[in-house]
Amino acid sequence: YEFNEEIYKQRIERTKELFKSLKLNSDLDKMAKSLEELAKQEQEISESEQSPDEDLKQQKAVQEDFEELQKQLEELGKNAPEKAKDQIQKLKEKSRQQMNQTKKKLQENIERLQNQQQDSQSSPETRQQQRQIQKQMQQMAQQMQSAKQQMNQQRKQINSRALEYILYSLINLSTNQEELTK
Repeated sequence: YEFNEEIYKQRIERTKELFKSLKLNSDLDKMAKSLEELAKQEQEISESEQSPDEDLKQQKAVQEDFEELQKQLEELGKNAPEKAKDQIQKLKEKSRQQMNQTKKKLQENIERLQNQQQDSQSSPETRQQQRQIQKQMQQMAQQMQSAKQQMNQQRKQINSRALEYILYSLINLSTNQEELTK
């Protein structure tokens, strides 16, 4: 067996792409879970019977976590595999718009809660806004999961085609060997 530097480089490149793909998969999963968790927190705030002051504290915490997620979204495509860059770019653009809308609603909600601090309960409009924020976060989480599943499906198709090619090559090789032994 002779060492072939070109084949070695190709294998290293394939391995790097695989690791990038796994990392991207993990990042999408983490973001989806974080969004689901924030949606759950938003639901708890909207259903709580606590004072607007307590709701305000929790809403600010949700806003901080959400802003952290926005930063993670911007970092998402930096180390993506080449084959997934377009798909990730589209996901980022769509998510960026939704996140900006959600961030705006979060800010409006915080302002409402600041105005209601003297009241004993948050207004129905505030509760409604919180439910809308929750739904948006759930939709974004679903989009992240969907993007992850699409990429996994594409990878499975590529692997399947590669296996078919290998099988075809083996059959061809076997046929050629049989011809030689006759």
